[in-house]
Amino acid sequence: FKFCTQEAVMVWTSLSKVKHKNKALRREANYLFAKQDIVVPICDFELQDAASAFPLVFIRHNNSLQFCAVMGLEQGKNLFVDSSGHWVGNIIPSAIRVFPFRAGQLEDGAGAVLLLQSSELIVDRSDGIPFFNDDATESDLLKEYIKLLGNIQRSESIIKKACLTIEEFGLTENFNLKVQGRGNATKNLTGLLRINPAIFDQLDNEKFLELRKVR
Repeated sequence: FKFCTQEAVMVWTSLSKVKHKNKALRREANYLFAKQDIVVPICDFELQDAASAFPLVFIRHNNSLQFCAVMGLEQGKNLFVDSSGHWVGNIIPSAIRVFPFRAGQLEDGAGAVLLLQSSELIVDRSDGIPFFNDDATESDLLKEYIKLLGNIQRSESIIKKACLTIEEFGLTENFNLKVQGRGNATKNLTGLLRINPAIFDQLDNEKFLELRKVR
């Protein structure tokens, strides 16, 4: 699986009031950047909505357990993004919505908002919604993104603790999905994990309460 657009090899730069004062975000939403993503991380605060829209699974990425939504059944084909870049569906995962921004750190360890400057979503000030007001303060648009980035960071910490506990208790099992293609061709989707219900049902009270503590 290709994990997520933001995990690909990209050059990110710190958002700057000076360097990016005349930059803006395109007014019309376009999600072609996510066309290749068939698994996308899901945050704790969107879990209930996501469960009604996507299959939710675990995968292994960088030797750790990740909680994700499945966006497609074939590598490189996100079924929720059409050929024009429109999102097909009512729920857009935060990992997709926050693009072309991401959270990062400066060399001194301070938090920073990073920007994928090469993204086609970024345009000149006159052609979109500016990142900064005329007085160099953050625009309402940028404030919304910064808030979402903060929520995503908090969720990552929560999800990480939960996944570590799930692994510690040995609750996951591998499973494959068989997809019927054209003609009689069958494709297997591998690399997916789910909760083993038998092992879950056998948890003692102490471990069950520990799962509750990590949400």
